[in-house]
Formats: sequence, C-alpha cells, structure tokens
Amino acid sequence: MNKFQTFMRDLYKRTVAAIQRFPVSMTVIVLAFGLMVYTTWVNYYYWPESIHRLIGILWIVLPLFTAPTLFFKQRWTLIPGLLAGLILWFTTHDGLPDQDMALLTMWGVAFYSLIFILPRWRRNENNGFWKYCEEILFILILGFICS
Repeated sequence: MNKFQTFMRDLYKRTVAAIQRFPVSMTVIVLAFGLMVYTTWVNYYYWPESIHRLIGILWIVLPLFTAPTLFFKQRWTLIPGLLAGLILWFTTHDGLPDQDMALLTMWGVAFYSLIFILPRWRRNENNGFWKYCEEILFILILGFICS
C-alpha cells in the first residue's frame, strides 16, 4: 500500500504543478472535454447548434495557449490565443458547413505545428522530449500517407 500512496501523492503534486504552469490550457481542456461529454449524453435536439463550433475552436486554440507558455514562460503571450479564438468564433457559422470545417482544420494544423516548431527555435540540450514528439508525429504522418 505504501507504493500506491507514494504514487497518488506524486500524481497529485504533478497535477497541481501542471495546473499552476498552464492554467488557461487546463481550463480550455476541461471546458472542451465537458462540452464533448455533454453532447454525448444529451439528446441531439436539445443542445444549441453552436456547441460543435465552440468545441472545435477550443481544441484549435489550445496550442496557442500552450506553445507560448512553453517558449516564453510569460503570461502576456496568452492574448494572441484569445484573439485567435474570438476571430475564429466570429468568422465561422453554426452547423459548421464544409467551408468552415476546412478553415478550422487548416488553422488547427498550423497552430499544433507551433508546439513542434517553437522548441527548435532555441538550442537546448534538454530537447529529448521534443525529438520524441517529432518522431511520433512523423510516424503518424507516414502511417496516414501509407494507409
């Protein structure tokens, strides 16, 4: 039982540290996940049409809150993510027609690539995690192309 208690204590400490370091990103994740669970368990006819658009925009702007925090380690860098989210909200329509879906997909790919590009900007000896992420991304892209 001692190992389990140590594991739970360590898990709690790491969770609190992640929430303190990325409060906006964690809020976006919890909000998007909560809305996805809501749409799963509530009857389709009883929730507003804009909820899919909101979920998509939340997942797209998530790297805009995470990448600058990782790179600059300053809170003022969260403003572009907020502005991008508002711009995407006002330029897309409810029901997500194909044109808006293509727009959101392209912006999502561009924003998620920030997480892989920004750590390479600065030369650091501790880039092992990012190299591992790049390898996984390459394998996913290769698998997508080959399938």
